[in-house]
Amino acid sequence: LCRRHWEEEMGRAAPDDFIGFVAP
Repeated sequence: LCRRHWEEEMGRAAPDDFIGFVAP
């Protein structure tokens, strides 16, 4: 799972905490 995928699935930007957890 990545931010791009999250945004595409949810139709919105992921929370900063979530991004920080999954993104390098």
